[in-house]
Amino acid sequence: MRKKAILVLVGMLFLSLVVILPEGQARDLTKLGLKPSYNLGGATVTYISWTADRMKNYFNEDPVVKGRLTEAEKKFNCKIQFLQTRDIPATNMARLLAGDSAYDLWHTQTRIGYYELVSEGAAYPMDEILPEKYYAGLSHMEREAIKILEFKGHRWGIGGTHWGAGLWNGGSLIVYYNKSILEREGLPDPYKLYRENKWTWDQATEIVKRATQDKNGDGAIDQWGISRVVPEGLIVLNNGSVTRMDKNGRPVFTMDEPAALEALQLYADWNRMGAIGGKFVNGDAALDMHFIGSGVDNMKMKDEWSVVPIPRGPRCDQYLFPHWSPETVIIPVNSKNPEAMAALNAFLFREEDVTMNLALARLVRTREAAEIFRRIQTDWAGESRSLFEAFGGKLIEETIKKVIAGEKSPAVAMSEIKPVVQAELDQLFSK
Repeated sequence: MRKKAILVLVGMLFLSLVVILPEGQARDLTKLGLKPSYNLGGATVTYISWTADRMKNYFNEDPVVKGRLTEAEKKFNCKIQFLQTRDIPATNMARLLAGDSAYDLWHTQTRIGYYELVSEGAAYPMDEILPEKYYAGLSHMEREAIKILEFKGHRWGIGGTHWGAGLWNGGSLIVYYNKSILEREGLPDPYKLYRENKWTWDQATEIVKRATQDKNGDGAIDQWGISRVVPEGLIVLNNGSVTRMDKNGRPVFTMDEPAALEALQLYADWNRMGAIGGKFVNGDAALDMHFIGSGVDNMKMKDEWSVVPIPRGPRCDQYLFPHWSPETVIIPVNSKNPEAMAALNAFLFREEDVTMNLALARLVRTREAAEIFRRIQTDWAGESRSLFEAFGGKLIEETIKKVIAGEKSPAVAMSEIKPVVQAELDQLFSK
């Protein structure tokens, strides 16, 4: 029996080796409706991203993909390099105008370059050449991001990149909660409230209020109710939005509508209580609103913690997972072979590179948190914190600061900036 178990273990180890060795990495591109191979004629392919160095290190160091760059260079007859820059989209446009982008792959986000580039006609409309089979073969996160990022009737994205987190959705917003603090203070478990469909703004406010305390008696708060608040997340969970598409497919600024104003008022109320502060990772805040991928930072905490969806507002009857900033790779309009470039990206970045179990081990600690992570992977339908953040986003951010500081009411503040933000959105869609 023991011998048989050893043989099984050896077999499993052998299979694991097959997965990570370069010769076991070949991907059948025909399953995506593409050709089995492409010839880029020895050209140099350049990935441009604010995370380019991480991508490069990932391919050089992660045992699952080590050797894949070399394999791709042989399969596509090219050289691959990575250009690290925060200067997006300026760098991309400069390369396009100089004619240097014919073999570029541009990593973009809603807040980093995407709309600026596609609105200027700098990107190739990939739905004109890629078959439906290609999109169907992508991960859920990639498909939903491409769909939500459609612009003027076209799909511009080709999929995602990663540097170890895989193609799982780690960008959706949730609420972390410190189980140790809540148990110590006799406060309810948010996950239990969520399972009973009772995790609402009222319940969250009760926790935020009661957890905010002066623990050492020096007259200053040293335990906070919540360390970070993403106001757009509260807005989405009240059935509101920063922008909404009208019947003509143009974005309309909607933060002056009741759903958004109520969320901003809740944020201001929490701030007025003195409940916002501290650092969740330091164990001095009961709650924290951030994206689920930041769970990796909380692994060093001594306190027990878990995650739950953002609480529902009075206008919302479901739990949603708004994404921090949907992203996708796009291809410049002067690409010499856009289909081959899409194939190359799909060859390099694959859904199976990081298993669900590995993603869970990196990001969450509890079974409840794992359940939330899994739900995000199937339920996220493209909802976003602020889809057009690059347009008017800084003005909105500064105005929200004034609202929570009590300098202006939500209604007055949003009515004042609406014409300015709407003008930026109109200019974007008039190009």
